[in-house]
Amino acid sequence: MILEDSDAALMTRAGDNRNKVSALLNLSDGMLGDFLRLQIFCTINCSIAEIDPALLRPGRIIEHRIFERMSHLQARSLAEKLGVTLPGIADYSLAEVFAGQSAETNTRPSIGFGA
Repeated sequence: MILEDSDAALMTRAGDNRNKVSALLNLSDGMLGDFLRLQIFCTINCSIAEIDPALLRPGRIIEHRIFERMSHLQARSLAEKLGVTLPGIADYSLAEVFAGQSAETNTRPSIGFGA
């Protein structure tokens, strides 16, 4: 199971996300998780220090990876393998490389109402 931008579901339990964290713990530790051999991949944009301590206990979190921005050379190498042309010389995030653009040159139309 992949949960993208799952910050709210993983952050320290408070009134608004208590059920989300409990549901993840039940899925991952319960009989259903064992039976289905369920693995949950989560992407977050918050600090690991903000994650609920129950989720970080040994045996629950298998791997934690941080993807920093890539230098232009690293990004260009990945882009070439993907068949993407990168505009400009800058550092790039993985999302920018896969989208084929940098934050500086993003010409994608915005969503919503505009003038």
